[in-house]
Amino acid sequence: MQIDLQLSEIKRIIGTELSPDDSFFVKKISSLENAQVDDLVVVMDKGELDPFDAISAEKVKASNAGIFLAKEEIVPGKKYILTQDPLKAFQKIVEFVEKKNCVQNSSCSGHVSSYISDKAVIGKNVQVEPFAVVQDGAEIGENSFIGVGVFIGRFVKVGTNVKIYPGVKIFDHCQIGDNS
Repeated sequence: MQIDLQLSEIKRIIGTELSPDDSFFVKKISSLENAQVDDLVVVMDKGELDPFDAISAEKVKASNAGIFLAKEEIVPGKKYILTQDPLKAFQKIVEFVEKKNCVQNSSCSGHVSSYISDKAVIGKNVQVEPFAVVQDGAEIGENSFIGVGVFIGRFVKVGTNVKIYPGVKIFDHCQIGDNS
């Protein structure tokens, strides 16, 4: 997700004082595997069934991310914004950026707390509820409904007139047919 924010602005949004160099400029929120030196990675552990659970010190160490948003330092020598609730901080950042983008572009395709990748394709009349995640390469057909907290992985194809109920998780490369 493109955010284009200075670290000082991120600190203000999430209400923390604990972070490194305020002049650091963050371009995107990214995954551990795809992060670049000017990206932020959110590190969360929400339980066994959550897609964010598979984060390990080895993955953090191997990541090129410029900074991590986490509850605690995982690998010494990396830059962190430390917060008691990384998920809540992430939601605040996403909401801020979505509101900023809606004002700049006069168009919103989902709730301000949802995350829709700029590399996803969303059809006409699609309703995306709060806290939903639609990742890179996903395609959502026209007149579909994406419920609260739904996770749609990379390159998932959702047909037209599909209703995905709250909390459902659809992982990478799955397909959901029309009228499901």
